[in-house]
This record gives sequence, structure tokens and C-alpha cells, in this order.
Amino acid sequence: MSESLKKVILLGGPTASGKTKISLDLVRQYNGEIICGDSMQVYADMVIGTASPTDEEKAAAPHHLFNEISPFEEFSVAKWAELAHNKIIDVQGRGKVPIIVGGTGLYLDTIADNRRYIDIPKDDEFRAGLGQMTNSELYQRLKDVDPESADKLSESDNRRVVRALEIYNATGKTKTQIDRESLQEPIYDITYYVLKPEREELYKRINDRVDVLINLGLVDECRALLARGIDEKYSAYNAIGYRQIYEYLKGETTLNDAIDKVKQATRNYAKRQMTWWRKRADVICLER
Repeated sequence: MSESLKKVILLGGPTASGKTKISLDLVRQYNGEIICGDSMQVYADMVIGTASPTDEEKAAAPHHLFNEISPFEEFSVAKWAELAHNKIIDVQGRGKVPIIVGGTGLYLDTIADNRRYIDIPKDDEFRAGLGQMTNSELYQRLKDVDPESADKLSESDNRRVVRALEIYNATGKTKTQIDRESLQEPIYDITYYVLKPEREELYKRINDRVDVLINLGLVDECRALLARGIDEKYSAYNAIGYRQIYEYLKGETTLNDAIDKVKQATRNYAKRQMTWWRKRADVICLER
């Protein structure tokens, strides 16, 4: 690693694994400032359900990009990367070490691998055409044009299948090809930590935390967003913990059933997060 590259710390791990506490320890160890690396904690007015750092935690160290993006704004990894790189430069300019913290592996990997994405906007007309197709037909279409992307997705992952098809339609290139082309030479000296909790303990912490979030006012937070007009066309609508409570508020299920669905969806997400980081050989696992 070149001596001229400046240090950047990455801290990932599944939801409810204790990243916020560890991040504050890293701030003291590295003389750092924290940058949000979570695709849902970036959204404003979604503080409770995303378990964003509290005011007390934010007072303990400078925090950046948390709860700053409107949930009614289209947001992407490309837009986040642009903001994150600017914040890294800002933090380093003050002689501090940027510490990027979050549960979104794609965001953290983007910095670790210095990926530079092009921002491809949604195409509502193209998506409307795809809306006439079944999940099976969409998945087969993706397998035909981009089998490598299809292999990484399940047929039921409609949102990502549609996005991969949309990328191909807009650029004439597959998502796999664009991802390969996005790799650049390293520009930071990266240390990449990932929390690795014991699974059963993690699942218990997830269940307990969902109960805490409900008591903190998650239902009212969701009610306020619905009143402002949030719906399925916004990415933020689909955040775990929100979509399930929206179903309750729309009279589609009971509160207890919605809470159970939040817990199950969160446990499933944590499992996917842990699987994501297992593929990287360059991470330093921290047992929790």
C-alpha cells in the first residue's frame, strides 16, 4: 500500500450487531469521524425504524450523512458514493480519519474497491412494460441477457431483477459488465472491520430491538410518512420495519402480526448480510 494513501476505516455487520457502539470506540482509537454507510439510515424522518444513532451518540462524535436524504427522493449507490467521497475528503482535510459505518455491504464495498458507478435513472415507461410479466418471465429474461446477475438473485427478488433489466435496456451493457468496469485503482488505505455475532444471540437482539422500536414510536413515524404520501414507488417505502407497519396502518393485518413480520424480515436480512461479507477475504472479523 502506497504511503501517500490516507486511512479510511470501514465497519460493517448485520443489523443489531452493535455497530454504533463499536464505531464510537473506533472514533477514539483513530481520531475519527463517522460517515453513514447504510442505505436506509441516510433517509430523513426515518430515525426510529432504521435505528439511527441517537442525539446522545451523535454528540459523542461528528456524524455525517445520517437522516439527510428525503425519503421521497430517488437515491442510489452512485449518489451515495459521490456524497461519501466528498465527506471523506472533508474529514481528511481536518486531519481526522473517516469511519464509514453501516449494514449495507454494497456501500462499504464500493469504497473498499473504489468502484465508480454511473447513475442510471429509473425508466417508468420501461418498468410499466415489465409490469405485465410474471416474476418467472422476468427472471428468465434476465437469465437470457445477464446470466451472471441472474445467478446471484432469486426469482422472487423482483426489485433487483427489474433493475438489472432496466440497466441493460438503458445502456446496452449488463449489470455484470458495468460492475466490472466500475473498478478503479485504490485511492484509500482501507481497514475493513466486520462484526460477526453468534447467530442465536443476534436473532434474540433483533427481536428485542424491534419491540424497543415499537415502544419508541415506530408506528407513529410510519403514520406520518403515509400522511405525506409515501407509497410503493419510493425505495424508502420498502425499508424493513416500515413496509410491514404500513400494512397494519392500511388495515391489511393486525399490529401483532405486523411486528412478527418485522422481526422475521429483519432476521432474514441479517442472514443475507452475514452471507454478503463471507465472500470477502480482506475483512477483519470482530466476534461479538
